[in-house]
Amino acid sequence: MSSPGSRSTLVVSGITVRFAGLTALDDVSFEVEPGTVHALIGPNGAGKSTMFNVLSGVYRPVAGSVSFGGVELVGLAPHAIAGLGVARTFQNIALFPAATVEENLMLGRHHLTRAGFLGAGLRLPFATREDRRHRARVTVIAEFLGIGGLLQLPAGELSYGDQKRVEMARALCVEPAILLLDEPVAGMDAAETGQVATAIRDIREGLGISILLVEHDMGLVMGIADRVTVLDFGKRIADGPPGEVRSDPEVIRAYLGTGHDAATAPTAAAAAATPPAVPAPPPAAATWSAPATNSTVPPPIRWASRLQPQQLPAAVAAGGPARSHRTTRQPPTTRAAVTEGCAPGLGMERERGTAVVKDFVQFVFNGLSLGSIYALLALGFVIIFKATEVVNFAHGSILALGAYAISRFSFNNHMNFYLSVLLGVAVAGVLAFIIERGLVRTMAGRSVIAVSIMTIGVDLIVRTETTRRIGVDVLTLGDPWRDGIVHFAGLTVPTARVWAIGTALVILAAFFAWFKFSSFGVAMRASAEDPETASLMGIRLGRISSMAWVLAGALAAVAGVFLTAFPSAGLDASTGDVALRAFPAAILGGLDSTGGAVVGGLMIGVAEVLTAGYQSNLTFLGRGFDQVMPYVVMVAVLLVRPTGLFGTREATRV
Repeated sequence: MSSPGSRSTLVVSGITVRFAGLTALDDVSFEVEPGTVHALIGPNGAGKSTMFNVLSGVYRPVAGSVSFGGVELVGLAPHAIAGLGVARTFQNIALFPAATVEENLMLGRHHLTRAGFLGAGLRLPFATREDRRHRARVTVIAEFLGIGGLLQLPAGELSYGDQKRVEMARALCVEPAILLLDEPVAGMDAAETGQVATAIRDIREGLGISILLVEHDMGLVMGIADRVTVLDFGKRIADGPPGEVRSDPEVIRAYLGTGHDAATAPTAAAAAATPPAVPAPPPAAATWSAPATNSTVPPPIRWASRLQPQQLPAAVAAGGPARSHRTTRQPPTTRAAVTEGCAPGLGMERERGTAVVKDFVQFVFNGLSLGSIYALLALGFVIIFKATEVVNFAHGSILALGAYAISRFSFNNHMNFYLSVLLGVAVAGVLAFIIERGLVRTMAGRSVIAVSIMTIGVDLIVRTETTRRIGVDVLTLGDPWRDGIVHFAGLTVPTARVWAIGTALVILAAFFAWFKFSSFGVAMRASAEDPETASLMGIRLGRISSMAWVLAGALAAVAGVFLTAFPSAGLDASTGDVALRAFPAAILGGLDSTGGAVVGGLMIGVAEVLTAGYQSNLTFLGRGFDQVMPYVVMVAVLLVRPTGLFGTREATRV
């Protein structure tokens, strides 16, 4: 959406806002002329912040209109209003404290980016060039407001005054035509107030940006405002030049009350309104100009060519997730079976202590390989929760459908395995996108608990259809590793598990780099932390939500490749159930922690494989306890730390 330009008039006409019968604004009208500073003042509770929330799209009035450049703003989403050139700051600082100053300012540039999710994530040349341009612009704006040396510092470590200036700089990064400043000097001393006054003058005179100012410092208001509108109890009681408003009887009454002596009231009002000495404007050379606006299906293939898990050493068989309804997949539980397939020289004549250590290392490695797969799935749970606050119980069915699609493409259509994986990832991503658009988006603003419960229904529907198509067969996905075994350092490891660890490491490293440094990653972090502020900076929350669901679906499909690879038998009707063991990993690490998802996945994988490997020592717990172990670990951690190892309590900004 293109900007209406910097020479547009903001017209507020007959705005009325009510909350549960309480009238916060009552038929308020005023205009902000292009290139002027217009102050909106009044006692506490007069309706000033409510008006700002109307202008920026947070509140929708019950009556009235707001137009800017001939475009009606009432009814538009906050990100759309920001795209029209309306930017704002906040009465209470709304920076993202863990992000650097530069990352905070880059949020204001997000709505101006054209590279897209894939371009930014893959660091394509045009996306890299665009990112450099935006960062250069951010540097210019930071220097303009005197915070150029703070760009690489976390915003939460700055002084109060510097944070206020960072917030103003972020609003300027939106490239606004009108700037809404909500109490910009609240809590500042005289020197800091003078600096802000100078910056406001520079913005108006050097950039021609209109400014609507809410402020209680009457000296600042009367010294820099071209026109003043006064509100009291939601009504407009005065509007005009500062000199007229200063002596208006209604304004005096609103600020000083009706019990004051009439002879002394004007003198007191005048004294309160006497402007302090404001620093003179900087030389004309210190200007900064805004850039120009451009801106019938064959029978399934049965798995028959692989070794059965019972033919493997126990430590290898334990590396794959067991499935309760197939007893042939249970690993051997005797110590003799553990040592049966060891490398030469590691026979029974070895000392028992050496054998015990070797077994333990074998189990831990297999557990880490399984845990890396769980980490991919847990990461999907977390990014969906961070973006939408929804717990996606359909994750297992997304994985099963993605794996089924890979199998069909690979064998029915005789496609290359890697191409089949790409197509299967796309199928899983499309299903996740449909769930987000058809369910989550439809229920936006309502109960997230209801949406989470509805994903259980989606899971049952998709799982039933996928199971019907698979039937009683066990399908292979056509992976090139098949039943290969790797021997190193005395360990026996399935080739597929080595690939699982390597692939997971690459994907996780790429994800965290994208999450930390790309514009879309920064936008996703901001949207998870404070969606309202992110939207007011021009970030489209719906777009971020769709992106999170598609990404989670893709991760599920990739995990499905390795969950169904050797030593697992293949894809069958229970694959989706196995995938849900990653849910405890997400809870264990903390549903709002991406790093916690990785740690939780590794912990759950190791715990599950150790339990399966030492099953003979745990017979009192019954067979198949390894399938329960992830939930036991989850419950034990939650009893001590209810938010998970790395989770945080939900914080709400008022």
